[in-house]
This record gives sequence, C-alpha cells and structure tokens, in this order.
Amino acid sequence: MEYIKRGVDDVRLEQRAQGQRFDALAERVTRVEESAKQALQRLDRLDGQGG
Repeated sequence: MEYIKRGVDDVRLEQRAQGQRFDALAERVTRVEESAKQALQRLDRLDGQGG
C-alpha cells in the first residue's frame, strides 16, 4: 500500500511541475505575440513612410 501511495505522490508532483511549465510557456507565448504585434505596427509605419 505504501508503494502505491508513493507512486501517487510522484504523479502529483510531476503533474504540478507540468502545470508550472505550461504556465511559463503560456506567458512566453503571450510576450511573443505582443512583440510580433509591435513589430508589425512598426513595419506598417515604415511602409507608410516609404510610399
């Protein structure tokens, strides 16, 4: 029975770690999207100046 409890505890710890990695990745994606949006705005302004 103790063996099963340790296995469940290990799964819970890994699940928590996976959740933290997912949260960090979601935050990075949000930052990349904002950066891409700003870059596109700059490109649009440059394109408007050249024409």
